Amino acid sequence: MTDTEGVQDRKDTAEPALEEQVQRKYTKEPSLQEHVAGICTTDDMTYTEEIQMSFPLENPDEDSETLTVTEVVDITGIEDEDIMGTEGTFNILIKRLQSNWQAILIGILIVLLCGVTSALFNKQQFLIAKLQHMSEETAWNEKQFKMENIQLKQLLNSTYQNLTLLGTEDKQLKLHLTATLDNFTLLSAENTQLNLLLNKTSQENTQLNLLLNKTSQENTQLNLHLNKTSQENTQLNLLLNKTSQENTQLNLLLNKTSQENTQLNLHLENAIQEKRQLDVENQKLNMFLNSTLENFNLIEEEKKQLNLHLNESLKIITLQGAESKQLHQLLLNEQLNSMQLKAANEHQLSILFSTKMGFLWRFCNRDTLQCSHCPPGWTEHASRCFILSHEPKQWENARIECLDYGGDLAMVWNKEDQALLTNMTFQYVQQNPSEDFHSAWIGLQDMVQEGTFYWVNGDTIKWNVIYWMDQEPNNAMDNWDLKGQDCVAIVPPTRIGAEDWLNSWDDSVCEDRRHYICETTALILG
Repeated sequence: MTDTEGVQDRKDTAEPALEEQVQRKYTKEPSLQEHVAGICTTDDMTYTEEIQMSFPLENPDEDSETLTVTEVVDITGIEDEDIMGTEGTFNILIKRLQSNWQAILIGILIVLLCGVTSALFNKQQFLIAKLQHMSEETAWNEKQFKMENIQLKQLLNSTYQNLTLLGTEDKQLKLHLTATLDNFTLLSAENTQLNLLLNKTSQENTQLNLLLNKTSQENTQLNLHLNKTSQENTQLNLLLNKTSQENTQLNLLLNKTSQENTQLNLHLENAIQEKRQLDVENQKLNMFLNSTLENFNLIEEEKKQLNLHLNESLKIITLQGAESKQLHQLLLNEQLNSMQLKAANEHQLSILFSTKMGFLWRFCNRDTLQCSHCPPGWTEHASRCFILSHEPKQWENARIECLDYGGDLAMVWNKEDQALLTNMTFQYVQQNPSEDFHSAWIGLQDMVQEGTFYWVNGDTIKWNVIYWMDQEPNNAMDNWDLKGQDCVAIVPPTRIGAEDWLNSWDDSVCEDRRHYICETTALILG
């Protein structure tokens, strides 16, 4: 083998080694680790460098991935004995220089990699220490969360108990309020009945006033009606008995109220029993709540849910506390109103009884105890009583006076009514010849619409019951009167039974002073 051939063979052997200077491989390791391995070997001018590094992946639970870098530099020395010429020696030196330069570069890379590996190892130690500290802190926080969880459970249990108690008290107040409202409704109905009875008594008062008028005409017949008087006295006794019966009914009403109070006490006992049952159910619910709370997995979510429940419970307790106060105040107000209404009813009963008795005495003679259908001085006709005033007044004032009697100005519904009223004016003139008697007001006027006449009850005159004087109504106006003649009066005839003696209506100025005729309903004695 020649020198040239030996050099060429060594050159062919070294070139594949230079092409494979850097080799890398990846392996899986079971835990976080970093290590650096460097091997530098010199054997017959052969250099081999291997660097192995392990970097942690993003997920610490997975196996770390190890990056292995292997660098191999293999240069086969050249035997000095085989170099025989100058040219061969020079080529060998150049190749050695190239190998040394490559070895220096590889060494620098190894140093850099060793520094990086050391920094990463230190960082790993720091992270491990920090992870341990965080584990300890997490354990302490978990212990604190469990303690807070237990406290919140206890607070929630006490809150539900208070909520149950408030709910029970609220139900009791509502029941009491309902019973009070029922009592108030009953008292209102009784008050309405008493008002109706008072109205009926007023009507009876009107009828009694009419009876008093007839008494004056029946004084000459007292002896003939002695038996009738005893019967009427019996009727008065019956009326007194009826009044005593009404008082008995009021006593029964008071007894009924006491019975209602007894029922309220029974309702209260039932409510206490229901409260006991609710307490048992509450205990069961608390046990169920405790077992449910133990099933929560995440402490943070459990804490949030408990806080939400606590806030809602506090809101409900606040609202129910305010509602309880309002219901209590409303109950006190209703009780006060009930007491006031009861006192007012008793006062109305006393007034009604005294008014009724006074009204009856107006229709009766206190000496003989004889009563009539109309008040004294009044004339009875067709279940009505009439009276002609002795003093003249304006139309409006005359009507007020009639209303005070319990009636109104007289109205004409048929020929008999007209004959009676006209005859009353004629008789008055005959009995009082010295008095300047012009006419007497009746309850007919056209103040609302000129030419359309209305009776005081709102009805218009009937087409077959019209008794105007000749050329009346003429609505004649004086210089001082701008309204005209709007009120109607009856002018007394010169003679009863003369032709057209019933035609006595005359429209006059309402401000003129005239006598007037009042009417009211006659009292019907049973």
